[in-house]
Amino acid sequence: MPGPLPKWYRWSSKERQVKTALVIWSAILLSFSQNTSSQSLYSDSSIVEIRIYFTESNWDAILDSLYVDGLEERLMASLSIDGIPYDSVGIRYKGYSSVSVNRVKNPFNIKLDYVIGDQNHQGYDKIKLSNVIQDPSFVREVLSYEIARKYMAASLANFSNVYINDTLIGLYTNVESVKKDFLLKHYKTKVHSFFKGNPERDRKSTRLNSSHVVISYAVFCLKKKIN
Repeated sequence: MPGPLPKWYRWSSKERQVKTALVIWSAILLSFSQNTSSQSLYSDSSIVEIRIYFTESNWDAILDSLYVDGLEERLMASLSIDGIPYDSVGIRYKGYSSVSVNRVKNPFNIKLDYVIGDQNHQGYDKIKLSNVIQDPSFVREVLSYEIARKYMAASLANFSNVYINDTLIGLYTNVESVKKDFLLKHYKTKVHSFFKGNPERDRKSTRLNSSHVVISYAVFCLKKKIN
């Protein structure tokens, strides 16, 4: 004599539709979760979360001093990128025209392998975060790089929410650093020339000026001709 029918067989048509929909949505959410956890540092489909932790309570004053004195030294910190922790990274302000000692939201240059050799996130050992202080739209830099990549080798770029000691500082643009790894990726060799345009005024007095009206900063990469 046949046994009792399985429970799912006794469901009504509506119950089956609801259960099927729940299974499909569960699969979609699981897939999204897996994709998010392995999200690229420069993915244009998500906002990266970067959390910086300084042990010094006066971290901003220290970074201000390093910047004003024109020193390339960094302040050590720990950080996490989308929940992945990194220890003993080196941080300093980035650039000239967007930095001010009178501003809370300054741009950052983060060196992941500052102390721990070969420490990197998805192959990247340096992170450059721009504070977008001169672009109220917040899209000019990321959009410009996207257009440029259609015609030439150009940095990847997206957005990042930056926290310091669990306090949200703001939304930044996260731009791929132009260095030897960038050259190797695009030109298959690290033998290239880098040119950087520095301000003509006295560096220290310029850094104390919060307006930086006449300063320009640019980095160019020229491919050497091979005979």
